[in-house]
This record gives sequence, structure tokens and C-alpha cells, in this order.
Amino acid sequence: MKKIIVTILLCVFNVIGIYAQQSFCGTDAARLIQLNNDPDFKQREDNVNQILFHQAIKSLEDKRRLMSATSYIPVVVHIVHQNGPENISDSDVIASINQLNFRFQNAALYTDSTGNNVGIQFCLASIDPWGNPTNGITRDVSSQTDLSLPTSNDFLLKNVNRWDPLLYLNIWVIKVVQENGKIYGGYAYLPGSLGQQNDGIVERYNVLNSEVTTHEVGHYLGLYHTFNGVCANFNCLLNGDYVCDTPPDASDTTYTCPQNSCSTEMNDTSGFNSFIADVNDLPNYMDYTSCPLSFTLGQSDRMNASLGQIRTLLLQSNGCGQHPGGTVPTASFTATPACGGIILSNTSLNSISARWDYDGDGIVDYYGNSFKYNPLATGSYAVKLYAQGIGGIDTITQIIFAQYYPYQNYPLINGYLGLRLSASGQINACAGETLTFQGEPGMAHYYWTNGDTTQNSSFTTPTTPFVISLTTIDSAGLVWSVCYPVSVNTVPAPTSAVVSIAPGDSTFCIGNPINLLITYSPIWLNSQLYYYQGNLQGFHDSTYSTSLNSFNAFWIYQTDTNGCISRSNIITVIGSDVSLPGNISNLGGNLLDYPAGNHHEWYFNGTPILNSDYELYTMTQIGCYRAFSWWADKNCGTFSLDSVCISAVGLQQNTFENSMIIYPNPATSQLTIESIDYKIVSINMYDVVGQEVNHLIINKKQTTIDLSNVQKGIYFLKIIDSSNRVINKKITLQ
Repeated sequence: MKKIIVTILLCVFNVIGIYAQQSFCGTDAARLIQLNNDPDFKQREDNVNQILFHQAIKSLEDKRRLMSATSYIPVVVHIVHQNGPENISDSDVIASINQLNFRFQNAALYTDSTGNNVGIQFCLASIDPWGNPTNGITRDVSSQTDLSLPTSNDFLLKNVNRWDPLLYLNIWVIKVVQENGKIYGGYAYLPGSLGQQNDGIVERYNVLNSEVTTHEVGHYLGLYHTFNGVCANFNCLLNGDYVCDTPPDASDTTYTCPQNSCSTEMNDTSGFNSFIADVNDLPNYMDYTSCPLSFTLGQSDRMNASLGQIRTLLLQSNGCGQHPGGTVPTASFTATPACGGIILSNTSLNSISARWDYDGDGIVDYYGNSFKYNPLATGSYAVKLYAQGIGGIDTITQIIFAQYYPYQNYPLINGYLGLRLSASGQINACAGETLTFQGEPGMAHYYWTNGDTTQNSSFTTPTTPFVISLTTIDSAGLVWSVCYPVSVNTVPAPTSAVVSIAPGDSTFCIGNPINLLITYSPIWLNSQLYYYQGNLQGFHDSTYSTSLNSFNAFWIYQTDTNGCISRSNIITVIGSDVSLPGNISNLGGNLLDYPAGNHHEWYFNGTPILNSDYELYTMTQIGCYRAFSWWADKNCGTFSLDSVCISAVGLQQNTFENSMIIYPNPATSQLTIESIDYKIVSINMYDVVGQEVNHLIINKKQTTIDLSNVQKGIYFLKIIDSSNRVINKKITLQ
């Protein structure tokens, strides 16, 4: 159901006497809310004021009343109650209408020397909308008798019982009208709400027989508060309350007479100004004052113009029996399928308005000639139309079929996924990127506007703007079409940044810095640097330096002014471990570099020794020895922490390593050593730090060593045979 928010004039009244009026109205605040929420209201209000503006000029030119005869407005009073004090008697209602008429006549107890006979009277309806006799009073038991504002349940209250607001002034009498604990006397809707669902007046039961009703009827007939627009007075027909003979007024609280809240009476030089000097505020039904109350001639003219130019059907109504013989309409309506619902339109002959019951519960759900019905479930519904005419009501019931759309773009699940809303409200897509649109699963057939017939549609964004939509057929044969096709504005594909290694970076050792250079396109809003496994490193410069891990990959993600994302090339850097500086141990003429890498190079007196790629080296010359070791890249190697210098060589260089067989290697618990030619004399066993762990004296070519009590690890054997040769071997015990 479409709900139209219109101006609400909320008034709190505390009646303290015949001429005592204390009121607190939310008119200005409510009107501001309406201007912000109802896009059509401002135009309707301007149209009404234009009509009344020109009518007021005519009145001023003629220098007389617009209406010479009395006009009658039929009134229906709806008492909505729960059998409490709000269920007032018929006599109370009748008395209130009598008091209203006296006030509009400026007669009886309500005569005031400054007042005027408005020329409008009110009668409790004697003929109901069906053409049947009535007393103009309805009674309904409903919880809507307690109304809490804002007016979210205003429609619910008025749907309890509403007579056509084009033909009757509806007054709903209830128990409570409140907002955030503040009790109001009532509220009314201006002529800009003509014929809408909320048109009419709501009043609290215990203020009906008071000036409150007169005040609200003034609003209903187009009057604003006298303090509307406060002291602004450059043109009395365009400023303030739009009435020229009510002085500018800034008082929106109860005041004691006399009072002068503005001194701008003479600012108006439009030619319509009624004042020749500054005057006091008037005691007026549309102000808050404890003074005797009245309407001015200008207010009377405006209300008569509103009745004669806008609420004209009230004057044709037979509600009070003055205009019998009106034509009874012939009811008919159309039901047109629409995306997300169905359009119901009143096509009745001689109809002025329509009421609808679309859920079969006998309660009117909507008032208006046409609206979009959004069902709560797909299925068939019995819709009843009440077509109102001048002469009565005709009804018709039709069975309609309506489809329920569970969400706005059904059956297109994610029409905006991956797309960016531009400043103009369009959807942007980046040329060349892959877009995926998803359809509601479980359909029998899919028809995308780009030709795809699968549930999901994936494609590369074209270089020109495009529209995509989806129509499906479900297993029951129902056709579903997207209500709002996705209109996409294609924006140019972005230019990617370029990532490179800074000049001079050629050796990549783990732990050493690596320097990146980034070349940007000038249109980027922001840049993010990502590295190995997608870790994010916030980045806002054209250079980046970091320590290298064993593997590093770098790339740049950037976003341009259209929200398009681009990824740069990927720079992958594989680094080599940096070896730790070793310590040299002297193992009886053999030098051991530990810990170290898996590659070695020994130096003698600062000069590399050829073919010395082994952690153990046998000294053969007098001089100083030092070791250099690395793992994968010699550029990431290190020299040993110390060097060893000797003055005499006490051990013979071993050149007969192939004459000694050692097996198994790696060994577990036993190790066999076998000499091919000479007997084995002695075996010394050292650990990696040069500590001796075993020493054997042997006089045979073959021997087996028990290693079951030796810890697992790497060891070095120094073997001397009977020819005094020294043989060094590395073994692994596991």
C-alpha cells in the first residue's frame, strides 16, 4: 500500500472558559516533515495557495464578500472507542456541531465586535454514502482509539470507518492523541490533502464541544496559524498566514490580551496591505490566546474560496439531503500485472472515488482510484471495489492473480555485485573486467538480455554503456522479470602501476634489504602494496624497502576515480640463506669449519685454495688458514670468525683416501672400516666441535666399531695406517 504523508496540524488544548483557548500545535514541525518526506506535497500546496491567492485578489478588488448565500458542509462524526468515556453521546456530538455553527456565524455566546459571519454552516449528515438515512454519527469498537504519533497508525484509524472525504467532512473522535507523552487536542489536514486517505480531522473526545473543533475546521478549509511565517510581511498574500487583514504575529504560545509581537505591519507595499499603522495581534481562532475569538473577513474569504474552488464536491454532496437525484456509479476496475505486484485502477462510470478491500476481510485497505497492490504471497485474491458517486455506491468483486516478488530485483539476485555507484547515480563497470550476475536458483528457464540462458551470466565488460536484465520461467510456468534492469556505464580500463627492482639490487640474501621502484598512473586515488600470500602493506610512495625472506612476491593494487581496481605486474624474488660465520677447530693437523654452509673454500695466507670445497681440510704448509662458507649463493657466504696459523707440518697429507672403505654411511649402530693395502693402526673419532669421542688401537686391515652408545650426528674419523698415511673421513650416525 502506498502511504502519502501530508501536513498534520497537531493541537493541544486546555479549555478554561468560553473565550479561553490555550493551544500548542505542531503545525510547523509537521509541515517540515511532510516537505521532506512527500515529494508531491509542495506542488499540491503551491497549487492550492495559487488558487486562493487569485481568489483573494478578486475579493479585494470587489470590496465585498465572495459568498452572499450560506454554504453547507455535510459532517460525519466517527466515534472510535473501547466502551470508555470516549464513547460520547449523540447529544454531545449534536451540541458540538451547534457550537461550531455559532462560532462560524459569529453569533450567540461567540459574538465578537471584530468577528465576521463566515457564511459556512455544518450539518450532521442525514444521508449516508449508500443513499440511506443516517444521523451522521458512527460508532466502532477499536484499539485505534489510542493514537500515538508520529502518524504511522493514522491510516489504520481512518480505515476503521471512512466516508468519502470528497463528499463529507470526516471527524474521528478518539480517546487519546499523543506524541512522546504530550497530549494533543487533535489535528487536521489542509486542502492539499483533498480526497486522500488521511483527509479530515481527528479530535480527542473531551475537546469536541469547544473552540478546538473551530480551529481544526479552519485548517481543513485552508487557514494556517496566524503566527505562520512569524513577522515576515513583504506581501501579505505570500507571507505569514496568506491573509491580509491578520497582522504579522510571532506568538505561538498562549498570551493575555492585548499583545503586539511584531512591528512589521507597514513593510508590505504590495497594495493589498490592510494596515496603516502598527497594531496589536488579533484575538483569533487560529492563534493561541485567552481573548474572545473570531475570524477576520480575509480568513472568511479564504475559507469560502477553499470551499468553492477546491473542496467543491462538498457543495454537490447530498449528505444533508439538499441535492437528491445524483447518479449512482456502475462499478468496474482493471487489474494490470506490474513488476512486483499488480495495478488496480477504478474504471467505474460516474465514480468520483474508490475504496478497496483486497484481502477479503471486509475492511477497507486502501482509498484512492488507482494503486499498486503488492501481495504477501503469489496467488489468487478476491478484490472488492466500492465505487463512490454523487448518488451512492456500487460494488464489484473480482478474482485477480498476483505474483509476490520477495526482493526488489527478483529474480536477479545480485544485480549490483562488483559494480560501483557513480556520483550521478549510475552504475560504473570497468572496461575489460569480468562481471558476474546471478539469477535466482531453481528456475526452469533463464533469459538474459545478453543472450545467456544459464542461471548465472559472466562476461567481460564491453567498452560502451549497456543494460542487463533477466527474465525467468519457474517450474509452474510463471514468468518473472526484473523490475529495474541494471543500467551500467562503462568506464575506461585503468592503467596499471609498474613494479621493478631498484638499480644496484643484484644479490638477494635473506635478511638483507631489497628496494622496489613503483611507477604510477596519475589518476589513482589510493595504492596498496601486497606481498607474499596476499599480506597487505599500506603504501603511499614510489619506493619501498624491506628485508628479504626466503621467497618474496610483490604487487600493487590501485583504485581510480571511478572505483576501478588494477593490479601491477608481480615481482618475485628468491633469496639465499646467509651462512653463519664458522669457528675453525684443529683436529691434529686437520682443520674443521663449523657451523657453516654446504659449500666451502679454504684460504691459505689470504689466497683461495683450489678444490677445497669441504668443511674439513688437512694442513700441508706452514702459514695461516681461513675458511669461507655459503649455502646456495656464494654472494651470501661468510668467512670464519678466526684463522689458524702453523709453523711446522706434523701430519702427512693424505692422498690415499680411496684405499680405505667405510660402510654403511650413514650408519646406525655399527660401522665397518676396511683397508685395501695396509693394516689400520689407529682410529680417532671427533664430533663437529673437535672433541674426541673415541680412540682405537688396531693392527689389522678390517675392523667393526660399535656405535650403539654414541649419540646421533655428524662425526669425523682420523685413520692412520701402517704406512703412516693419514686418511680423514666424514660419517653420519642416525
